[in-house]
Amino acid sequence: MAFDYLISRDWSADKAQHIKECISAHRFRSDSSPQSLEAKILFDADKLEAAGLIGIARTLIYEGQTTEPLYILGENRRIITDRGGADTSSFFQEYNFKLKNIYTAFYTKRAKQVAKKRQQAAVDFYNNLHTEITQIYGIDVEKYLDI
Repeated sequence: MAFDYLISRDWSADKAQHIKECISAHRFRSDSSPQSLEAKILFDADKLEAAGLIGIARTLIYEGQTTEPLYILGENRRIITDRGGADTSSFFQEYNFKLKNIYTAFYTKRAKQVAKKRQQAAVDFYNNLHTEITQIYGIDVEKYLDI
């Protein structure tokens, strides 16, 4: 869409293709990684929106809108934190799949600095929420906390 739009605005095909490649490589779950400086900046800016407490808040809002649960308990009454073991996704699964791993995905020095500052708050939130929920179900938190 961006390519077609830029071409319609009299951009050169080379510049429009460059923008298209930047957009295509900005997704965390993409097989193509950003190559140009502009693509790396776009990637990092997008990932910073998912880092820290902002990322957690956005994930919780989205999952609420799509009626995905905060957590899913397995047969052993433990919170399922990985992709297996549940038919639907929960906040805990999304955190472990994407949010906790995002901190190693930045390209620019500045984005790495900003993300590092946000990371501990996100880890603390996740751990505190996990502890609170497991205490509700009477689970020995120290035995099962795998964070």
